Amino acid sequence: MVLETDTFLLKYRRHGQRFAFWTDEARSLVQGTLQPFYRGSEEHLVPNHAIIYALAVLRSVSLQEAEQVFLSGPDHHYSEVEEFNRTIYKQLRKEGRPFNWYPTSRQYHDVCATLVSKHAFLRDRTGQGYESWLGMLKNKFKKERIPLVSPEVDFHRAKHGKRRLSMSPAEGNSSQAQQPAKKAMMSDGKEAVIQVHTSATSAIKGIEDSYSIQMHVARMKEECKKANPNIDILKEKMKRTFAERVGFIQSHSTSDILQEFPALQHISIILTEIEHIFKVDVDKRLLEGFGKAADKIIAEAKRRRLGKEILLQYQTALSQECEETHKGHTVCAAILLLPYLFHENPDRLYVIDKVANAPTPVLLISGNPFSAGCEMSLRIDGMDIVKPEDISMGVGALLGIYFIFGVKYAENVKKTLNFLQCMVGINSNDKVPIGVIKMVKALL
Repeated sequence: MVLETDTFLLKYRRHGQRFAFWTDEARSLVQGTLQPFYRGSEEHLVPNHAIIYALAVLRSVSLQEAEQVFLSGPDHHYSEVEEFNRTIYKQLRKEGRPFNWYPTSRQYHDVCATLVSKHAFLRDRTGQGYESWLGMLKNKFKKERIPLVSPEVDFHRAKHGKRRLSMSPAEGNSSQAQQPAKKAMMSDGKEAVIQVHTSATSAIKGIEDSYSIQMHVARMKEECKKANPNIDILKEKMKRTFAERVGFIQSHSTSDILQEFPALQHISIILTEIEHIFKVDVDKRLLEGFGKAADKIIAEAKRRRLGKEILLQYQTALSQECEETHKGHTVCAAILLLPYLFHENPDRLYVIDKVANAPTPVLLISGNPFSAGCEMSLRIDGMDIVKPEDISMGVGALLGIYFIFGVKYAENVKKTLNFLQCMVGINSNDKVPIGVIKMVKALL
């Protein structure tokens, strides 16, 4: 078999010579136990071609057909993929690697390169072959670090993280006690309360006039008509129209507000808006707070025998899914069980496979909240606004909607919402119930 006559392999002269005869070395390369890379004359890496040629020889097909077989990859059942993920996670735990929550760039690249070298079917079709794994691995570490409480994580947060505002009541009252409470109207005629950030309002009023506000709103509406609007443009327009929007919300219904400011139908805009008003990253604070309190909330619910159906679904999810998903399920269970600890109606915070009739904001959950196929949406005044990715983001956006749309807390879920407000560090003029303060001290 003379390989040099094949024009497909002439560019890299040494490439494929291990397949001149079907040897143990060639079999090892196909099985993934031998590194299938060679360097060509131009010092470029040559990925995958050796495996493609081996497939052609092994299956007696053309190089083009072998390439299609390689690119399509083998069919793997979902259970096999889950077992593969569990094996990797257990091996990492055995080696002590999860305790290094801040790997270096070299470590990220080495792990991903080793992974796709040993398991060729995981390789990307472009670039070095592991760019997508590199991005997912970094995002995974970032997401897992958010709820952690450890000296290493605290050190890096203090060194590289953003400075936070103090959560103490004394400091919060000094900065926001003078903010006026503005009344707003729901579409059913009920009054609600919104806290106005006066410093931000006065700063913007000095820059924008009525004409520029109209231009910003028109540009926002035009951008929202696109299938994939530019979120950065929407954030900038929302910031410039903040003062106008506060006054508009006070005298208009929910449908009118969404028609005039359609950017509020994007969850990232809602979270950015609440961060602009209170200087608080609600989603991040919730993950950190429930990272500390989730186990205590679940233990207390078990002790009181509350939320039995949710606890049963939670225990089933822990027994059926891999260990790396347990932390997310624990946070989800804690959020769902929180209203039960205050003896409040959870249907005013979320409903699972039910119809929500309340005009106040509520999180709609379709399916098992612990399953990957679960769907969520946020509804206010009978209108679905956004679809959050997970329950913690959904509760964060729900809390933001209360303030942005100027809605007063529903009485039968008021303590739960006050607890969430204290957890994320939002200080308002409303007096926090004594029971909530005690619960915050006990859990946080």
